[in-house]
Amino acid sequence: SYACRAKVKNVAEYNSLGSEEILRRFNPSSAEEEAKIPKRIPYIVIVIDELADLMMTAAKEIEAYIVRLAQKSRSIGIHLVLATQRPQATVVTGLIKSNMPPSFAQSSGK
Repeated sequence: SYACRAKVKNVAEYNSLGSEEILRRFNPSSAEEEAKIPKRIPYIVIVIDELADLMMTAAKEIEAYIVRLAQKSRSIGIHLVLATQRPQATVVTGLIKSNMPPSFAQSSGK
């Protein structure tokens, strides 16, 4: 990965490096190789709309994937947005809640 080759821990740290520093750390051997080195790494946002539908199909499997994504992805610039109309314990399980950052938004219509 680019972060490993640049010896940084996350996307923000990589993006804070200047162009010269990135090239110094990668040490490209040709202009073609240099052109392939990204100057910035984009953040990625994964949006799951209506989590309840997914959880009804294969709850344990989906929960395992979401937890793994939540644990591993944040440090490399991948962020999760989970949306559901029913924030029940069967949908947003304790395991999912404990591995997601504590940011929740709620809207209730009247």
